[in-house]
Amino acid sequence: MSLADTAFAAADAALFATFGDPGLLRGVVPVSVVISRAVLLEGSYGHAPRRVDTAAFQPAAAARVGDALTVGAESWILDEQTDNPSGLAEFVLRVAL
Repeated sequence: MSLADTAFAAADAALFATFGDPGLLRGVVPVSVVISRAVLLEGSYGHAPRRVDTAAFQPAAAARVGDALTVGAESWILDEQTDNPSGLAEFVLRVAL
């Protein structure tokens, strides 16, 4: 593992230790997830920007679009995956009805 890989792995661990919440993915898989609220997503090709809630997972969580996520009393559907260069799986959340 390179020095950079070690540094990024430590940063990921610190992110989830500090901001991670316990949740359930697909109703049965325990995960640690970082929820970010009111994130501004810039539109491509002139589309209007919008504010969304997002969820970031460590790659081992194997989260996929369409999965259900429950954190505390809140439930969402992973609606679309964002283009996140950090290596974390990040998804736009849609409130589950």
